[in-house]
Amino acid sequence: MQLRILERMRIGGPWAVIGVCVVLMIITIAAYRIDRLLYASHLQGVKAATYRELLEVRENFESVLHSQSLVLRELSTFIGENPDISQKQFAERVSNIRGIDDSVRGIAAAPNMVITLAHPLDQNRGALGLDYRKNTPEYPSIVRMFTSGDEMITGPVNLAQGGAGLILRAPVYRQKLDGNLNAASGLDQRRAWGVVSLVLDYHLFLE
Repeated sequence: MQLRILERMRIGGPWAVIGVCVVLMIITIAAYRIDRLLYASHLQGVKAATYRELLEVRENFESVLHSQSLVLRELSTFIGENPDISQKQFAERVSNIRGIDDSVRGIAAAPNMVITLAHPLDQNRGALGLDYRKNTPEYPSIVRMFTSGDEMITGPVNLAQGGAGLILRAPVYRQKLDGNLNAASGLDQRRAWGVVSLVLDYHLFLE
C-alpha cells in the first residue's frame, strides 16, 4: 500500500509542477494583456483630453483674433468717415472702442502708408514714422490686402517699439461720391486712405 502511494506521488509530482507552471504562465499572459489594454485605454484617454484642450486653445485663439478684427473694422470705418482725424481724436476713439483684448499693446493708423497716429502714444512712439512702402518684406502683402479688401495678420515679428507681437491690419478707404450717378444708385467710389493696425503682445496672447 505504501509503495503504491509513493509511486503515485512520484508520477503526479512532475505533472503537478508542470500544471502549476502552465497556470502561472496563463496568469502572466492574461495580466500582461490586461495591462496593455489598460495602458491603451489610458493612452486613448490622454489623446482625447489633449485633443479637447487643443481644440479649446484654438477656439480661444480664433475668438481673440475675430474680436480684434471687429475692433479694426470699426476703427477703419470711423477713419474712412473722418479722414482728417487728429491724434487726439484718434486716441479718444480708440479709448471708447469696446472689446479690446488685454494683450493689445497698441493701435496705430498710417495715412498714405506712414504711421502718424498711435494709441497709447507714449508706449508706441517707436512706431511713428514707419513707412510701409519701405518695409520690403511686408509691403507686397499690404498691397494684396487692398486688392482683396480683407484684413491680414502678420507675426510673430520684432516690433519697432520693442518686443515681439502679432499684427492685425485692415485697409482704410476714404469714401468719395462721384456725381449724381453714384449718389442716386447708392454706390460710392472708394480710394485708399491708408492702413490701421492692432498689435497683440505675442507672449500675452499665448498665455
